[in-house]
Amino acid sequence: MPASPQDIPKLIGTKKLTLKDRRFLDYYLEGRPLWQCEQHAGRGSKNRQSLAVAGYGRLKKLNIEFDQLLEIKGLSDNLLAEKLGEGLNSTRCNFATFRGKITDTLETPDFSARAKFVELLGKAKGRFKDMKEVTGKDGGDIILQVIPPRRATDRKEIDL
Repeated sequence: MPASPQDIPKLIGTKKLTLKDRRFLDYYLEGRPLWQCEQHAGRGSKNRQSLAVAGYGRLKKLNIEFDQLLEIKGLSDNLLAEKLGEGLNSTRCNFATFRGKITDTLETPDFSARAKFVELLGKAKGRFKDMKEVTGKDGGDIILQVIPPRRATDRKEIDL
């Protein structure tokens, strides 16, 4: 069995993590499938389905919040704010060519990238919400009209 992962702390909040939990999180934070994470943690099964179910159970048992996972990976609020600031000041390098050779370069603001960072910042601050409001005619209620079938064989059951 390989050594304990160095970047996974032994204590997250008030939860003490076992060696197997730390090894599981080491692979999980790399984006690997649950069955590989559980296999890396030391479970001996060769069946991927049972490993995946056990990995899901371990993940539910750990119940680690997303903010804690970011802290484990070193993505603090200050670092995220710094990267967002860099994105808000992003530029694009344009090249002028003549007969296949670069003759001049010009840095211009990259407005499309900046717009994406503004949207990301707004979502992070809770200013934008991903939802669509649906209303009926003239902003009123939505009216559902159910038409009865013509024949008994045309009937279908609908679960709501």
